[in-house]
Amino acid sequence: MGRLDPLNSKELKQLKQLLQEQYGYKADFAYTVFVTEENKYYVATREVEQFLDKKLRIERVGVYFGQELHGELRLSIEGSQIIGPGAEEHVIELTPEQRGDWMLGKDVLLDEEHEQTFHIIKCGQDFLGCGKFKNGVLQNYVPKERYVGAVFTDEDTII
Repeated sequence: MGRLDPLNSKELKQLKQLLQEQYGYKADFAYTVFVTEENKYYVATREVEQFLDKKLRIERVGVYFGQELHGELRLSIEGSQIIGPGAEEHVIELTPEQRGDWMLGKDVLLDEEHEQTFHIIKCGQDFLGCGKFKNGVLQNYVPKERYVGAVFTDEDTII
């Protein structure tokens, strides 16, 4: 990490504003947030701040939350799980069949139109990450190492 200082109140306010503008997220954001030179955000509980003033060698703090790209915030899977329940905009609900394709790392064709921006992806109560809608296709941004090798449905039985 390039810096281990949490975002100051002005920077945190800007992040909260971006979350509100992009995802309609107005809920409390009670996390300590760190940012790297690549505009990658990491979040941790506020209790972590007590360790920052000690002369410890810390390379990384928190959970990867997302990355700001060209004024938009692309959330990680964990970021979508934190923000998703309070998001009121740019949330796309997938069917169980589409969820299977998404979890396998595939882009998903959608019949309905959406803004060409990043969207939180969910299926039922599960938040699955973030994708960008463009030209009728929901582009999958899940890293290859996070793909699921197989997808099972509720009807599948293991013998």
